[in-house]
Amino acid sequence: MERMTRIEQAAHCRSNCSANWQELRRRLDRTRADFQQRLSGGPATAPEPTPLDRVFLEQALSELKHGVVESCFYNLRLLVQQVMLEELPEDDDALSRNLQRLRGVSQELTDFFRQASPSGPILGELLPDCARDLSIAVTDLLRAAEGDSSALAEVPGRIDQALGILAAAAADLRQQRISLHGIVEEAVALERPRLTEASMKVVLDSRAEEDHLHADREAILGALVELLRNAAAHRAESGPGEVGIGLVSQDRALVLTVWSRPALSPPASVDVLFEPGRTRKERVGGDGLFAVRKVVRQHGGSARLEFEDLEKVFRVLLEFPRGFPE
Repeated sequence: MERMTRIEQAAHCRSNCSANWQELRRRLDRTRADFQQRLSGGPATAPEPTPLDRVFLEQALSELKHGVVESCFYNLRLLVQQVMLEELPEDDDALSRNLQRLRGVSQELTDFFRQASPSGPILGELLPDCARDLSIAVTDLLRAAEGDSSALAEVPGRIDQALGILAAAAADLRQQRISLHGIVEEAVALERPRLTEASMKVVLDSRAEEDHLHADREAILGALVELLRNAAAHRAESGPGEVGIGLVSQDRALVLTVWSRPALSPPASVDVLFEPGRTRKERVGGDGLFAVRKVVRQHGGSARLEFEDLEKVFRVLLEFPRGFPE
């Protein structure tokens, strides 16, 4: 009964692996199209990888490892164990079928690294060491799995090596994330003299348990500085005021809110403040908001404005993606 259970598990893994490859391809295609749309008319190919490319690659690697490769390798590990324990019938060709499947996986991994990221570069260019090392590891794994019993004993170690390469690449990408809270603190430190001169109290409210994301540090810092300068320049002249920055996690995104009060009443439609050419002379805010939204869109995010007339509170909400959209 135990042998039949393992054989059935192996067949189930083979079926799951094929289905997972198909689902991963569909998901990558759909997400790439979504992220390209989020880039909002940017260049078809960027001179360097964008933060959105790294978001795409990090999650693609995670789904590749957990959804596809582990499934296939588990299947192989299970069958090799049966062969070593002489639990498979002599005429059972399950291992040979799985080796054939593994050869296909090797080609699919090559194809995976040939896929384009949202801004244009192929994944293999973004992770050249991973693509090369993984190809070598899978080749070594096939060689061991096709060998005699002594070679088969190396299979579990070869599997762990290949999985370790994927895990190390994902960990390296995570290390490239930066702290959004750290950028907020730097922007406030730079603008505190200007805000103090304008009698603006600074309030920081970070509620995000995890505030790291793939981002262009200098671009976001410049956007925050511009928003703080706007808050100081456009508050209503009625005594001391406040400017606040809030940070929260929502699903697969980080939402950064910059608010100020008392603020001057904006036009009836606050969206016009995102239009280029708005100036401080109009005293309605909006100077630099066009550039701020451009920075957010380059990160695949979105920006919107809110105004509460009763309390004269003006808010700019910036949303940055940290993973694939559902």
